[in-house]
Amino acid sequence: MADRVKWVIRKELNDAKYCIIVDECSDMSRKKQMAIVLRYVDNDGFVRERFFSLIHVPNTSSMTLKDEMCSVLSHYGLNIRNIRGQDYDGASNMRGEWNGLQALISNQCLYAYYIRCFAHRLQLTLVAASKEVIPVYQFFSMLNSTVTFVLGSCKRSDELRATFALKFLLYLTMMSLKLLLVKSFCESQLIDILDLSACYFGRRGRARHHRDNVSVEHHYRVDIFNATIDFQLQELNNRFIEKYVEFLIPSCALDPREWRKGFQADNTCKLVHKFCPKDFTECEKEDLRVQLLHFEVEILSILVCKSYLTFLICVIATTERAFSVLRIVKTRFRNKMDDEFLENCLVIYIEREIAKKLLVDAIVDGFRDMKECRALL
Repeated sequence: MADRVKWVIRKELNDAKYCIIVDECSDMSRKKQMAIVLRYVDNDGFVRERFFSLIHVPNTSSMTLKDEMCSVLSHYGLNIRNIRGQDYDGASNMRGEWNGLQALISNQCLYAYYIRCFAHRLQLTLVAASKEVIPVYQFFSMLNSTVTFVLGSCKRSDELRATFALKFLLYLTMMSLKLLLVKSFCESQLIDILDLSACYFGRRGRARHHRDNVSVEHHYRVDIFNATIDFQLQELNNRFIEKYVEFLIPSCALDPREWRKGFQADNTCKLVHKFCPKDFTECEKEDLRVQLLHFEVEILSILVCKSYLTFLICVIATTERAFSVLRIVKTRFRNKMDDEFLENCLVIYIEREIAKKLLVDAIVDGFRDMKECRALL
């Protein structure tokens, strides 16, 4: 049944261009599993992300991952040269410029552009920025210790909920009040009001390097808030390099949600001429600009570029959801599952929308044709 689901996906993809999303994790029996997700545009113009396979890999070297991935794609007649995008995490075996998986795929397919998961990049950016500002780092460290301490006991968790639930609602109410009512509300609820114009003291008493001309407002606005924003911008510029941004800006022109903000035909033409020139003939390139200029009148003309909607891959959420299902299916009570049986279970469960449309008679006939049966099915 899982094999039939895969062939339905293969038929839906047909010979269109597609992107591949790959990630790996360890299951309950400490086996390294690699999940493969295909992203493509169907005949109706909708972007689809389909879970296609789960493969047990003996190691996570880039060559092993490539061989296993190519084996699955070739088994179902998918041409690796039709790959137009790669989305992996930031591990060295994935993003390596010379020997990484993205480099090995790019050597065989010139237009298989690699885009690292944006959610992972943003997480690393926020973590790095929080460590640069000492008060912010101390705050999150103390918050982490507090959460660990509270979650270690059910009694402490219940007491924390009972104690802070009312105060949290009061703080939300205070935020919704007008500025003139904040002072009276805080006084009635015995909440300390911070004087922003007062001199800031970093600790009780007088520190050796204390600055007398620093107010509380200046400390929180300049020393903490502005410093945090500066480090965040610096990390964003370092991790979201110009090459990927230059590639994504023209691709965003194909997103229907961005058309209302202003559709620019030059961005789509730039995507064709600069990033995938060999996928279009010279005649199609000349006609493309004319079609795009008449897009507001003839909306179907944009479908000539529908295959490149698959460029807009920014996160590996589909593979993470597949790993969540993996932890549900393969537990410590069911840790002896065969790799093929585990893959079939995941394909049927994740792509249950397709599995529900399969005919029972066709499944029975397929099972009967697998091998000779003693009784007639």
